[in-house]
Amino acid sequence: MVIGALIGVVPRLFVSPGTNTTITAGDQQDGSIVVTGESGDITIINNNVAPTETNEAIEAIERKLERTNADVRLSREELRLLANALRDFDQRTSGIEKLPDGRTRLGTIITGSPTIVIDEHNTAVKLFKNGDFTGAFEHSQQAIDAHETSQREASVQTNMNTSDRAMMYYVGTMSAHRLKRHEVAYKWAEKANGIKSNMDRIALLAATLFNVGRHDEALQVADRGLKEDPNDPRLATLRAELAKRIRREQMNPRVAQ
Repeated sequence: MVIGALIGVVPRLFVSPGTNTTITAGDQQDGSIVVTGESGDITIINNNVAPTETNEAIEAIERKLERTNADVRLSREELRLLANALRDFDQRTSGIEKLPDGRTRLGTIITGSPTIVIDEHNTAVKLFKNGDFTGAFEHSQQAIDAHETSQREASVQTNMNTSDRAMMYYVGTMSAHRLKRHEVAYKWAEKANGIKSNMDRIALLAATLFNVGRHDEALQVADRGLKEDPNDPRLATLRAELAKRIRREQMNPRVAQ
């Protein structure tokens, strides 16, 4: 069936979207709806604290080791002191746990930034922009898994804001959508739109609903979006394509095969 949608659907993070929207139709072998678009600035900023003196010392030692090929010899006394220092360090840090998302938990206190989630997401963004949807999907999957696993283990709310969490699921949806991983795309699209809705995410949710066979719900989502903004060209065109495709399938069920 001939259908497709080209939508400038990726908003910018922390700045105005400024999208240039166009929608065209194209041939899709399996009859699915494809939403594509140009990527804006969709990375997540990592607000890490400044490096500690310990980190700086470790980096200095590593640089020194890289510059020498000579053997490093330690005396018995130096080894004893090093062993004691490591034993003391182990005792002091025995209650510290690194969460899958990169934060640190000490008892009931959780500190730090979800660096693993942020790094995996930003890698996914780079790959998506380069057209590597398979690689982007894999890194988005790792970012989402790390985030969701940490939420279960930490039993506390994440310190990522709603915009960043929605963007994480949204970028994952875009890659899954392009790979025609329809069930995963729908699941993530629903989460992205549920966390923080906008016209782009509503359009993507409608498309992914259609692609998992939930046609009536796809139309309902598009209609709700148009009720919020009747002049949005993305949803208006997508809604018309959805209705046309559904009518044709009703007239000829083989089209859906």
